[in-house]
Amino acid sequence: MRQEVFTLPSGAKIELRQIRLVEENVLASNLNKGQGDQQLNKALDSVLNACTVGIADVGPYTFLEPGGSPDWRKMLSGDRLATMVFLRILSYRERENYPLLNVQCPMCGKRTDYDVDLYKDLIWRNLSEEGTDKIRNGQPFEIKVAGARVEFTLTTGQSSDMAIKLADQYPKRSISAALRSKILDVYLDDGTEAMPRVRIMDWLDGEDGHYPGLMSEDSEDIRDAFDEKEAGIDTDVELNCPSVSCGHDFVVNLPFDGMLMPSKGIRKRRQERRRGKVS
Repeated sequence: MRQEVFTLPSGAKIELRQIRLVEENVLASNLNKGQGDQQLNKALDSVLNACTVGIADVGPYTFLEPGGSPDWRKMLSGDRLATMVFLRILSYRERENYPLLNVQCPMCGKRTDYDVDLYKDLIWRNLSEEGTDKIRNGQPFEIKVAGARVEFTLTTGQSSDMAIKLADQYPKRSISAALRSKILDVYLDDGTEAMPRVRIMDWLDGEDGHYPGLMSEDSEDIRDAFDEKEAGIDTDVELNCPSVSCGHDFVVNLPFDGMLMPSKGIRKRRQERRRGKVS
């Protein structure tokens, strides 16, 4: 059984072992049952924990211990996602190649199999020096927008859970809910007293009429501030249609729900063997 130490986008280092069939069973069981996002996340975390030999370097996380277990709820979601990628690289024969099978070109409709290089074709973003200091010292990030100072956190397991909860609570205010999931506090007019957290959703979209709500360009500034500070992996992959009459460039989102399921390479190798016999 192979084991290897990988460096996460936060700078922390994690030692992993290969995934086993018993862990694939856990994921397959949850996927087949059509479990919701939170249940699938719990199943995924249990698999990641089982395959973690230990934390080799705690990086900016003061709540971790060398040799101990990760705490995915408090750690950056980018680290969790990177761990999934590293575990796949360690566990399956394709290593850094991830087969995307039967992808349809949105222009001509042609379906094609692609190989995605998990290192070269994905954009990896490491945590900045500022980000490292803030996480280590427990300090929030901030942006000034629409006459207010907004303090926010990077995406963690906790903020992801909150995003799911808010989306269920406010189904008609999904954009505001997504922003709210990472906002810690809002200080109006650069004051020292934060507004009640229960009013932040209303400050964002003005739904209750008490606040005017943000302009779209203000919300765009907040999203840009979030994105600028995030660390992890950009899961959008640029592909090119191989059809001579098309050649269209398009983007697909890498389907991470199957990242740790039985290798897609099995199907591809089977196809290649059968094509070889036919020819």
